[in-house]
Amino acid sequence: ILDPTDPDARRNAPGAIVCQVIKLDGKRVLNKGQRLTETDVSLLERLTQPIHAVRLDPGDLHEDAAAIRLATAISGEGVTRRDPVQSRVNIIASRKGLLRVDARRVREMNNHFGVAVFTLIDRIPVLPGKIVAGAKITPVAMPETAIEAAEAIAAGDPVVRVKPYLPRKVGIVTTEGLRGPLQERFQQVVRQKLAWFGS
Repeated sequence: ILDPTDPDARRNAPGAIVCQVIKLDGKRVLNKGQRLTETDVSLLERLTQPIHAVRLDPGDLHEDAAAIRLATAISGEGVTRRDPVQSRVNIIASRKGLLRVDARRVREMNNHFGVAVFTLIDRIPVLPGKIVAGAKITPVAMPETAIEAAEAIAAGDPVVRVKPYLPRKVGIVTTEGLRGPLQERFQQVVRQKLAWFGS
């Protein structure tokens, strides 16, 4: 517990990580997971309520660093990761294609305390820019060994990837005869649909 009314506590606050959202006059001034710096000392002087905060032990990872490592571990071809936002790293499709997710390994990773990996369902079509997965940890920090255990599960074939559509020769069998304008409209609609998939 960090008492902002205590001058010694304020002086020693830099380096501590806040475990809660802190508001002042109804406005958010400190975020959960934020590491206090020297510039925050003057802000602490204006606060009156105790603050839950922690200091990382050697071998601990901050939630931002942990989220980046988890997202990197599950990312395969056809996706890119964004920077952490509120300690969550989103993974987005970098091309049009079919999303593939190894759901078994996602579940295994999530069986580790504090690890949170989430994805869209396997085998759905996606466009560039679509958020297809994300990763974070639920505490403000975790032992690096716990992240390494999750990374080991993700090693090998990608857990999340977007496979590109490949051009294919397509044939269509109809159960009734199509002639004239009806056949032309049918062909136009089919060509438009197949063109979306690159064929």
